[in-house]
Amino acid sequence: MTDVADGMVRKHALLELLAEAQAQASGPMEKPAAGAPTDYAAVVPAPLMVFSGVGGHMAQDAVEEFAGRFGMHPAFVTLIAALQPARGAYTPPPGPDDWKAISALVSPLPSEADLAAIVRLWIAAFWLGEPALRSRVSDPDIQAAADAIVDLHRRAARGDVIARPHWRAARTALDALLSGATGLEAACARIICASAWDIAVAPAVLNDIVATWSELLMKDADARICWGPTEERLHLDHMGKIRAFALEWNDLSPDTRISPEQFRAEVETLKKQSPAPAERRAEEQGRALKERRDLAFRMLQGQIGLLCGVTTGVNR
Repeated sequence: MTDVADGMVRKHALLELLAEAQAQASGPMEKPAAGAPTDYAAVVPAPLMVFSGVGGHMAQDAVEEFAGRFGMHPAFVTLIAALQPARGAYTPPPGPDDWKAISALVSPLPSEADLAAIVRLWIAAFWLGEPALRSRVSDPDIQAAADAIVDLHRRAARGDVIARPHWRAARTALDALLSGATGLEAACARIICASAWDIAVAPAVLNDIVATWSELLMKDADARICWGPTEERLHLDHMGKIRAFALEWNDLSPDTRISPEQFRAEVETLKKQSPAPAERRAEEQGRALKERRDLAFRMLQGQIGLLCGVTTGVNR
């Protein structure tokens, strides 16, 4: 079997799995018993657990295994996985739209697509295009140092071999300028600083890029609702009271304490009584993370279209 034919077989197998996950998520789901965690294994095909968001970032060996199985570059897989919202033991599993978005990203990929180049150009677009981080930085020295890192990514996407010392020097130069810096400008530049590694040998760096981007989005979300040090202190004090309530409940014997269902309902009531706008903050942060994935997928589709000359369709 030729490499192209093998790539088509692997891509078809992945799209079938994604279609299966989407169909399963679209159908009726049995809710977990009261107090029971979500049974992700029952609703997410095993190979797709890397995209489930369970427990935050998946172990890199799981990502590497998935990449090898479906003939994809580990950096591309890591990026898609890192963009999924983090899910905990009691969080609902991915819905049909989550699987549909990934399928729409994979579907137009030619079997011979250079996925590493697509990711590298995605990083460059982050700085120079949407969301135009460069325009939010006014310090010319920081701009120039970040430009140098982005230039390395663009050269690598063209096929140039960039030696490790060049990545290290560019990273060190920008990091020195950002040392001790705070505020939104520094947060924007730190995303590019986090990217200053060769993704061919360090694909896990995409986790750091997305995490640093998320920190910026959380700062933006807080600014929108005027969440500052006072609100943070009030919120932490209130959460301390909730933790004390939880510890007290846990120390009681099962026959003297309220039921787990009553306990969770009481905790939710206490959360809503926070003197800080915590509920609104959670909504803003959730919206920001959803928009993060949608924007990142649109950017990836744009690079796929430019590099591979294909028509893409995420969020059209």
